Amino acid sequence: MPASRPYTISASPERLTLNKKTRIGEVSFTVTNDTERPIRTEVRVRVLDSADAAWFSLASGETVREIASGKSSQCTVEVRVPATAELGDYRFRLDANSVNHPEEIFTEGPVVQVEVPPVVVETNGGFKFKWWMAAAPAAVLVLLLTWLFWPKGDDGPQPAAEIEVPNVVGFNIDQAEQRLVEMGFGVEKKGPVPKLEAKVDEVISQDPSAPAKAKRDSVVTVTYVGDTVKVPDVRGQSVVAGLDLLTASGLKYGGTFGDKNRANEPLVGSSPAAGTPVLRGSDVNLQLPGGRVLIPSQQLNFEAMRRKAISMPRQPLVEPDRR
Repeated sequence: MPASRPYTISASPERLTLNKKTRIGEVSFTVTNDTERPIRTEVRVRVLDSADAAWFSLASGETVREIASGKSSQCTVEVRVPATAELGDYRFRLDANSVNHPEEIFTEGPVVQVEVPPVVVETNGGFKFKWWMAAAPAAVLVLLLTWLFWPKGDDGPQPAAEIEVPNVVGFNIDQAEQRLVEMGFGVEKKGPVPKLEAKVDEVISQDPSAPAKAKRDSVVTVTYVGDTVKVPDVRGQSVVAGLDLLTASGLKYGGTFGDKNRANEPLVGSSPAAGTPVLRGSDVNLQLPGGRVLIPSQQLNFEAMRRKAISMPRQPLVEPDRR
């Protein structure tokens, strides 16, 4: 056992008496992450004594979930005991463990007592009879219907069941892909895209979004962020000063537009415009006065421009906007 329990697990109720007519009931568990970090958690039903594991199932069918530090996750265990099972008490519990470190990070849940009563059916007149009195004709009917409707040939593959799409927004792209693949989905990556408020490789959207349901093996498209900077403001700068600003921001020179005869005049803007989030290494065009005509690089004497710029007072370089 670990030195301290990473989870707190509570059950409600801790003693369950099944419905006398259906022998069905459910127990709600609350699993709380008591550590200081999020844990990718697996929950499993453990049967004790002579209980049959087939009687117990998670209502959601989801055995793996992400639980943030100090947060809780609800798990409902459905109990369905067949009429042929012996009367008496049976026991089970819900355990939780880390998917990545199951041997070191785990907690055994409280033991829940399940009381299995005799099956009793009441008629309107209050007459009571035991389960086998109703089961015998029902069994004959099931056999007859099975014989009538059993497929006589191959009907082809059955449609894939739909399952809930997990939420991977905010995950690292590699972690998001791993989570989706483990759940049975294909993954299409879209990106990188520029976004200043997010971390590099962070997933910012998915399609379909959680908690929509989709067929197993269907594709989930995830969009993630690349290394993002802002386009610097080059207005009022010379062409060579504008080039220096682009280089200092981690951007590339794309070209210069305007009137080549006004190449020594201050820049009037850029494309993309100043302040636009772009990926580091993107091309940025400089804009001189005089229209939107591309000036061939060989018609711009950058060396002469730089010598002239050195001899003239110029505005200080603006530090690049980094995340």
